[in-house]
Amino acid sequence: MKMLRKRIVLVSVLIMFLLCVCCGCTNEKTVVDEKYIEDELQERYGMEFVCDSLNYSQHMYKAICHPVEDASLQFSCMYGVDGSLGYDFYVGAIIAREESKSFSDYIGEGLGESYVRCANALIIDEGVPGRIESNVAICDLIKENSFTIQKAYEIDPIDRLFFYIYIDNQIGDRDYGEEYDIIEDAVEKMVSKYNELYGLDIYIDMDICFLDDKYYQQLVDEYDDVNADLKELLNHSTIISMQMGKPKDYVTKDLWLSREEYICAREAMEL
Repeated sequence: MKMLRKRIVLVSVLIMFLLCVCCGCTNEKTVVDEKYIEDELQERYGMEFVCDSLNYSQHMYKAICHPVEDASLQFSCMYGVDGSLGYDFYVGAIIAREESKSFSDYIGEGLGESYVRCANALIIDEGVPGRIESNVAICDLIKENSFTIQKAYEIDPIDRLFFYIYIDNQIGDRDYGEEYDIIEDAVEKMVSKYNELYGLDIYIDMDICFLDDKYYQQLVDEYDDVNADLKELLNHSTIISMQMGKPKDYVTKDLWLSREEYICAREAMEL
């Protein structure tokens, strides 16, 4: 009788062990690597992507990718350790490239050597409640080859654009009031464009970064290099943060600099 009980216990333990092994086999841990991200993006947009770099930090994987058909359109995306999407800036990168060119054209050559980059437009983030349906709809536009900025904004309208304006600084060689006027005029043109084309009232956030010649040229040369340490370059810049455009009730007016305040900030750089 004792032997029978021992056999029953042993068989039970063996069954439990086998069940655990089998469960472990069927619930393999997601491996977030370049191929995983490329496959995720292809599933989302119906096209092939290349993962240029992948780094792990603070329990998240951050990747820099580009579509196979356009190596110049680099964007970032982030995934959790379980493979869940953190964010995906592909759609934003499409729009940002267009708006970088528009804003740069509006500024023209009035600021001397300058380099403009739009830093945000739209973000795909399946972790934000209420945004899943709009995200899917925008991704489907790309899958169906019917994407336009107007259609994207009809699905997910915005009220703000953020720009970096990098300027090769020439202290004492500028009319700071005229400099402000050029920026203000460019903002007014961008705001008008968004109102006329998309029916949106937006405001513009800007970080205007003034760099000495050698650092400015290095930043322009390396901006699209995923391995470049732009943060280190920007340590050599002086930055004026400001906002213009259609003010919102929920946005503080601290950065709504007047012409006089801008001139004072520029003159302070000479000290």
